[in-house]
Amino acid sequence: MGAAPSIPPGTLETDLVDVVAALRQAIGAILAAIPQPSNKAADVARHFGLPRKLGWQIWKVFASEDPLTAIQHLPSPAGFESFLQSARGLGASESILTSARAAASGVDAVVARHADDRSNLDLMIDSLAGERRDTAEEQHRREAYKANTFIFGSTLAVRLVLHVLRAGSEKDRIDVAIVNGLIDLRRTRAEAKRHLLSIGVRDEHKPDSAQRASIVPGVAQAGQPPYLVPYCSAPLPKLIATPSVDGYLDYSMQEWPVGKTGSVTVTTGEVFANFASRLARERDTQANLVAHINRPTEVLIHEVLVEPGLLGTATPRGLVFSELERVTRAHTQRRPDDLLPVTCAVQTIDAVAGTCDDYPELDEMVAYVGEQLNWPLRAFARYRLRLAYPILPSAVIMQFDLPTS
Repeated sequence: MGAAPSIPPGTLETDLVDVVAALRQAIGAILAAIPQPSNKAADVARHFGLPRKLGWQIWKVFASEDPLTAIQHLPSPAGFESFLQSARGLGASESILTSARAAASGVDAVVARHADDRSNLDLMIDSLAGERRDTAEEQHRREAYKANTFIFGSTLAVRLVLHVLRAGSEKDRIDVAIVNGLIDLRRTRAEAKRHLLSIGVRDEHKPDSAQRASIVPGVAQAGQPPYLVPYCSAPLPKLIATPSVDGYLDYSMQEWPVGKTGSVTVTTGEVFANFASRLARERDTQANLVAHINRPTEVLIHEVLVEPGLLGTATPRGLVFSELERVTRAHTQRRPDDLLPVTCAVQTIDAVAGTCDDYPELDEMVAYVGEQLNWPLRAFARYRLRLAYPILPSAVIMQFDLPTS
């Protein structure tokens, strides 16, 4: 759009305020210079003889008071020059056109300084998009999900994680029941040879697993995980158990049909007695309930039920941590630098009717878990974190501040 002028350095936001204001003023001068008034995008396209999309872009830049919104609609250099040439033919003066080219060059200078090119600028603007940020985040996560589905050769419709917390038999300890669900897991590439279905379960013969049991008594068979059978696909998948070096058993199904005909659903449930302290300690002031994302997933549903009074009046928060540098599954220390700027709000759910559009069976499953454990879950506080296209790999955490007494 012309030679980039020298402008003093600033932040992206402050630079954009000035150059976009100059560009909007220049476009306004052009619109005012022709006989026919332009009051909407269609008028610009019609009066200047422009393609509909280009007319819409020019109008959006002019009409958007927010610089971040305006810059996202900036047409290509060739498109903007077409607009200027049309304006010349309609009688716009050379001084007005020169001012418009200078304003456009100011935008080019900001792009060059902060982002090198328009593609990178768009990514940076999305992160500053204010009320549009949630939509921008999800759009980029969706694109990553689509790419990862091809790369990893599988896709998961719903990743379900359910944590249920109640007072343990030991003073100030917590019993935790955990349900892990892989809902509608499909293979998308026949040549993908990796283990597409893996469930890490602590070896029950290890000393530190003495207080671990299946939610459904007697359901676990030799070599198979602790299924919640009513919430698995039929027939149950035949899994291969492989001991891992970090004390887990990996259950894998290496081969099954590609696509919808090979869809499987696997749901497992375990309960851990006196698993953790309910009180804050010097270096342990929070309860982090984690849902690990390790395969391309359309939506995560992370549900937490808490016995009344167990954790005081604390309201949980949702956090997402990168696990690119996670060493082992047992590694629980997360650095502040690994916290990702992802919006994930936690909702308080009606404990009696926790309807879930993504997984309609969820409320029934919660009741089933309560019956198996003989825990009165209808009286428990209930929270839900829903995240579309969660980042791979990551840990999505519902975090509670622990009470001190």
